[in-house]
Amino acid sequence: GQGYGSYIPTPDTVLGLRSVPDELDRPPDHYGTLDKFGISVDELRRYENFQGFNIWSGRSRHGVTCLFVAVPVQGLRDGLSGEGCSLNRHDATVDLPAMYGGDKLIRFVLRGERVNVYVYETGADPNSSHG
Repeated sequence: GQGYGSYIPTPDTVLGLRSVPDELDRPPDHYGTLDKFGISVDELRRYENFQGFNIWSGRSRHGVTCLFVAVPVQGLRDGLSGEGCSLNRHDATVDLPAMYGGDKLIRFVLRGERVNVYVYETGADPNSSHG
């Protein structure tokens, strides 16, 4: 039989978990986003920063895993931010335009204990080729 290769691109960066005091590391959540998803702020996991973005993940009491990306001073659902959720521990994904560096799209993918980051040129299809 014919073998099929993996077509998942190699990430540009892999972000690991960060260890910081809980109170200092909570995202601003002016709209109750975490409550809407059923995620306790105490259960959030914080990852390394990437190009001015803060990144968190959390698992809801309903079994949904969510990834949150936000500019530090703005917080969840303010300004340049995004969230992506998945069921059954599948990868959660957030796509945002780059804050710096021109016409680029940044894709954040929560995969297990890390966040894979892919940077694409705007206009490129991130599902078909790696930028």
